[in-house]
Amino acid sequence: MAIEKDVVTRIVDHGERLARLETLESGGAPHHTLLLQTTPATAAILARIKLLPGSGYTYHIASWALGADVSGDIDIDLWLDSDSNYPPTAADIIGTISLSSADHGSGNASGFSTDEIPHGYWLFIYCDTFATIGAITVVLELV
Repeated sequence: MAIEKDVVTRIVDHGERLARLETLESGGAPHHTLLLQTTPATAAILARIKLLPGSGYTYHIASWALGADVSGDIDIDLWLDSDSNYPPTAADIIGTISLSSADHGSGNASGFSTDEIPHGYWLFIYCDTFATIGAITVVLELV
């Protein structure tokens, strides 16, 4: 449908604009945007991301955004654990981002058990439940 294609195009455009923030610096600290686009939504691990060891810097989740091709419901869990405890599991959940009868939403890490993501840790992005939604874009802003 033309409307669905337009919504997906807007989501992708928004994600690409947010991805450009990677080159910014905030208060002298690195600023990065993690962007995940997937279709269709599925109840599974959507991404496995490891922040490589290096500077030893600990990132903080400043904000998140979630966009979908159509209005619906979805819960995305963030699992975090150290390399020595790989892989993270549902027991390692630090927070959930979700939509309820909506096609987009955003927020911050308020309510998460932690907003810290140390270098060398694994972050899994897991789709726990969904209804109606097909394609999604997940954006995490790290500072």
